[in-house]
Amino acid sequence: MINTTDDRPIGTLVTDAVDDLRAILDHERALAKAEIQAAARIGGIGAALLVLAVSLLSLVPIILAVTTAEAFVAAGLTRWSAYLLTAAIIVLVAVLSAAVGVLLVRRIGGPTRAIATTRETVTATVARLKTLGRPPVSPLDPTPIP
Repeated sequence: MINTTDDRPIGTLVTDAVDDLRAILDHERALAKAEIQAAARIGGIGAALLVLAVSLLSLVPIILAVTTAEAFVAAGLTRWSAYLLTAAIIVLVAVLSAAVGVLLVRRIGGPTRAIATTRETVTATVARLKTLGRPPVSPLDPTPIP
């Protein structure tokens, strides 16, 4: 049963309530800190594993290049010509990739729809100002509208 009669002065009750609230907030802050630390630890482990995976995957092209060259050697080419042919194939793939990348980047245009709608808005605003009898004002004009 809750004791509804408390003989303590109101100042003491308010102080106790503030102290209790402060303690609750301290505990909540500590809980949030612990949760964030645990999440950061898991995130750090995940990031480290991703770095490891990327590092290991970066070795694959080298291994494939050596394997390709050795396959050419097994097919009857001399070792130096097999590695030269493999290097030429890699350079050809790199040049083709760069050419396609340049073509794609050149196709990128400006925000044509945003520019068009902005022009329409400016035109409509100027037309509206003319109908109100006010001269249109340039955004760069420092003189205030009367």
